[in-house]
Amino acid sequence: MTTPQFEAGVWERYATEFALAIGDTPTRIRAIREAYFVHGFDVDLIEELSGFPIWRIRQAIQAGLTRSD
Repeated sequence: MTTPQFEAGVWERYATEFALAIGDTPTRIRAIREAYFVHGFDVDLIEELSGFPIWRIRQAIQAGLTRSD
C-alpha cells in the first residue's frame, strides 16, 4: 500500500492555519500575511481562524505591502 503524496503547499497551508489559530501574536501576524498573499485566504476566513478583528487583519496586510520580509 502506498501513502498518498501531498504537495508541500498543502502542508504549508495547514501550518499557516495552525499558526493563525494558536500562535502568539507576532506569529499570527506573519501568518496573516502568509495566508493572504501566498495562499489566497480572504479576510473573513483569516478572521475566523485567527480571532483578530477585520481592522487588525487589514492593518497587518497593509504593513505586509510596505515591508520587504
